[in-house]
Amino acid sequence: MKLEEMAPEDRAALERLGDAMADRLEQVGPQPGAAGEPPLVKLRRLAYQREWLEREAAEAALGARLEGVSWERIGAAYGITGETARKRYRRRAA
Repeated sequence: MKLEEMAPEDRAALERLGDAMADRLEQVGPQPGAAGEPPLVKLRRLAYQREWLEREAAEAALGARLEGVSWERIGAAYGITGETARKRYRRRAA
């Protein structure tokens, strides 16, 4: 079942459970002397995060364009040139 297909109360309960789990993990934190995350696991996690951030940036760029914001201002907000922003997000924001 997809999250979108869940009843609102079930989705809210799942979100609360996820929040509780995240809180618990934050309390535990890294253990002294622990080897840490294996490098390949870390790379996969970072690749996922990068993809997620790119989707978020594309959505934000689309929203800004729909509000009439120039590519120059969008690029400046993202720390890139307007031309780079236009090339990167134009197809997604079309």
